[in-house]
Amino acid sequence: MLLESISPEQLKSRTSKARYGLLFTMAKDKSYQDDLDTTLIQASYDYYQRWFYSEQEFNNDRNKCSKR
Repeated sequence: MLLESISPEQLKSRTSKARYGLLFTMAKDKSYQDDLDTTLIQASYDYYQRWFYSEQEFNNDRNKCSKR
């Protein structure tokens, strides 16, 4: 698999690492490989969950300001 040639340690940003973890896990799942690394997908999940809630808070704050 092509993604196995990339080491997550080579990736600089948290966004790149989260995307890599998500894509790597999806590729392994699609190829029916059972040796999934749950720490990799958990790190991606945590990143995107924090990102989602911070975006949601930002939009709520912006909506409050625009109603004034």
